[in-house]
Amino acid sequence: MRIIDLSFGKFPEISYFNPRFRPGSLKLKLVLDISSRGKTKKINFEKLYKKIHRLFPTLHKHKCCVSFLYGSLDSFAKKDLPIEEVGGVTDLAHLLEHMIIDLVSFISQMKTVSGITCGYKIPLNRFDLFVECKEKNVARFSCYFSLFLLKEFLSKKRLSKRHQRIIQLAKYIFDNTSLVFYPEKISSFFGWRKSYTKDRIKDLIKFKYFIKEELEPSDS
Repeated sequence: MRIIDLSFGKFPEISYFNPRFRPGSLKLKLVLDISSRGKTKKINFEKLYKKIHRLFPTLHKHKCCVSFLYGSLDSFAKKDLPIEEVGGVTDLAHLLEHMIIDLVSFISQMKTVSGITCGYKIPLNRFDLFVECKEKNVARFSCYFSLFLLKEFLSKKRLSKRHQRIIQLAKYIFDNTSLVFYPEKISSFFGWRKSYTKDRIKDLIKFKYFIKEELEPSDS
């Protein structure tokens, strides 16, 4: 899986396909390629969703396909999971869309976030994902970090507290933007070592929460 392009705009032409998009809302557009070879052919989506649900606990609250409600695997049957309905790599693109929505909503505290996944006829493994967003940096981070996490899940790697703390820090920085220049204050808030805090800030840079130039001191 790889990101081909990431852009922002209102994209009014896409509103027809999801009536939940708010009129005139800013959206990110993610162009994504997903290989249909190898591990993507052997995915157990029930297990994959269950693992992702542990890190994205509000996924079960997402509404999908007009009125469909995502279900917790503890209370819903496998047939009730819409990620099983299409098949193939389309399900991965759709699942990534919901992971991005979940992060955008959590970090920026948007009450409602809508999105849609659109597949290409040529090539069949390419998709356009549209997700509402207010802040470009949050949407950008949500794309890159969600894709990283999905690859980790597919590789059957065990997630650590570091991944949860990256999300916590992204939310905290969103609420306290200027504190990115004061890691000692962040360390005090979370009870982290200063070196650990700096490493997590580097993670935010790695996953495009900041463009490096945005962290350069201003001359004005």
